[in-house]
Amino acid sequence: MPPVTIHCVRHAQGFHNISVANHAIHDPMLTQLGEEQCKALQANFPFMDRVDSVVASPLKRTMYTALHSFTPAIKNKHLKVYALPELQETSDLPCDTGSDVRELESEFKGQPVDLSYMYTPQAKAWNNKTGKWGATASAVDDRARIAREWLYNRPEKEIVVVTHGGFLHYFTEDWMDTHKMDGTPSAGNPPLHRHRHRRRSDAPPPPSDSITSLRHIRSQSESGSGSDAYSSHHHHHHHHHHHHHQFSRDTQTSSSSSLAFREHMQHHHPHSHRVPGTGWLNTEYRSYNFGNNPRSGRVILVETEQSRARRSGNDQPLSREEQSNLHRTESKQKAEEEKAYQKASGIQAKV
Repeated sequence: MPPVTIHCVRHAQGFHNISVANHAIHDPMLTQLGEEQCKALQANFPFMDRVDSVVASPLKRTMYTALHSFTPAIKNKHLKVYALPELQETSDLPCDTGSDVRELESEFKGQPVDLSYMYTPQAKAWNNKTGKWGATASAVDDRARIAREWLYNRPEKEIVVVTHGGFLHYFTEDWMDTHKMDGTPSAGNPPLHRHRHRRRSDAPPPPSDSITSLRHIRSQSESGSGSDAYSSHHHHHHHHHHHHHQFSRDTQTSSSSSLAFREHMQHHHPHSHRVPGTGWLNTEYRSYNFGNNPRSGRVILVETEQSRARRSGNDQPLSREEQSNLHRTESKQKAEEEKAYQKASGIQAKV
């Protein structure tokens, strides 16, 4: 029997990917470029006719990425995009906080979505970012494990999972490309990583139950993922850029969480400072089969040979300007302050 394949996809560009101030937008929509990225993914995704299930984080950008990118599979097989709140993004910034289910019902009225799980006791308060839904490393790690187990128990054979750049590191348990040790993320993808065969599924996530360090990981994966990193000449928002360096104090070199994270990486992945690529690009997909960790019996995801080969050597560096734009800010307050500043200086953040 062929193994179950999980195609992990990062959402297309959202308005929060354009500027730091836009991290203050609650549950942002896709940009026009994001919609074009969905069309390109639809045209180029080679497994469309095999897809028999589409699952997405309930944030609007992931739901719309699923609806716009996988339309042929959805139409031909009468599928619905199943909203799974465990797949939501890691931080508790407004841009990573979902909408109430009633709002989702009206947003996606008449579209092929399945919000039934959102009404169950398990999904209660999914967007309040506390407790099991919190922005701590341990809570996110648990959500990732629950999502893997849920998918493992599905009857379908070829499942698309549309989620977020930060969460994907937890979900795939692949930390190799979260962070370049010199703190200068670049877009594109890492070369083949032999570590995938000896990955410890129950290795701890990067230390921290502190939200700051999660934000740090978030900002690193966002910057590396190149939320806007598709080839940079598509970038239309240069008029924002020069204001940002004064306001986004990124946590790269200063915070203790950054130090702890580097120590974690050096301890668990001593060679990771040599990894040239970082993170997930918008609408990037990678394919996985299920495996089991022999020691713990836990379900793990193992990237397919084909998927690894497809992305080896695709590095392209991010400009410093884009890097500064892609960092998650340290707090909601910082994002709100920046938005207020932009408003005062007549730079309107697009909503």
